[in-house]
Amino acid sequence: ASDKFSAGTDADYIALIPGTGIQMGDSTFGDAPFSVTNAGVLKAESGTIAGWTLDSTTLTGGNMIINKDGSVKFVEHFQLPYLRKKV
Repeated sequence: ASDKFSAGTDADYIALIPGTGIQMGDSTFGDAPFSVTNAGVLKAESGTIAGWTLDSTTLTGGNMIINKDGSVKFVEHFQLPYLRKKV
């Protein structure tokens, strides 16, 4: 698009492309490690959201690790409220 705003090359590339979105880190929108489409779809390879840490294979927060394959690991022992025995 001729009306895009862009600067840099390769890993330093940043662009705002009307009709597509915002991208950083690669001149090809689909290959950029960070992008937001016009519809608001966010792509990030790492970061922090509400205290949860995101990387390429896990989402980690508090005592829980959610892996890319869908498995969940609890780092410390805890008891869910609905599992507690009533006295």
